[in-house]
Amino acid sequence: MREKQLKTLPEADLTSLRDALSAAAGATDANKTLSVSESEVKRLIREIKDLHKELTGAPEDLDTTASSRFQRSPPSVALAKSWRR
Repeated sequence: MREKQLKTLPEADLTSLRDALSAAAGATDANKTLSVSESEVKRLIREIKDLHKELTGAPEDLDTTASSRFQRSPPSVALAKSWRR
């Protein structure tokens, strides 16, 4: 009896459901990538802070070091060559 009832039902259009599932799968993949990227950014920040400690003459604060007030121009080619000698 149930089979007859099921056969009389109109066939459902599953296009919108498929689209929603596809979007959800894409969002899930993006979320995985995002968390990996955030972890990598945190690791790189730790690495930069460690390297910053080794900069002779740099301000203690990393942000001050990175600001335009502390920017120094690179040495000239002639000066760099003289250091090699």
